[in-house]
Amino acid sequence: GTKYFESTPVLTGGVTIGLGDIRRTRRCVLTVNGERKRSILHKFLDTPATEALPVTALKTMDNCTVYVDREAHGE
Repeated sequence: GTKYFESTPVLTGGVTIGLGDIRRTRRCVLTVNGERKRSILHKFLDTPATEALPVTALKTMDNCTVYVDREAHGE
C-alpha cells in the first residue's frame, strides 16, 4: 500500500500456502502489528484451535512464534 510506496502497487501474483506447508517448516513466525489487527489477534488468543478460525492451528505447533506490537495487543 501507500505506507511503503508513493502509489498503490499493482499486484500481478501472490503465494498461497496451506497449514500443511506451514507445519512442514522448521520455524513459523507470525507477526501481528497495528491497531487494525487487534480484533483478530484477540480472537486468535481467546479461541482454542478450531477449523472455524484456521489461524488457531498455529497454537498446536511447537515451532511457531508470535510477535505482537503494542498497538495490536491494545496497550
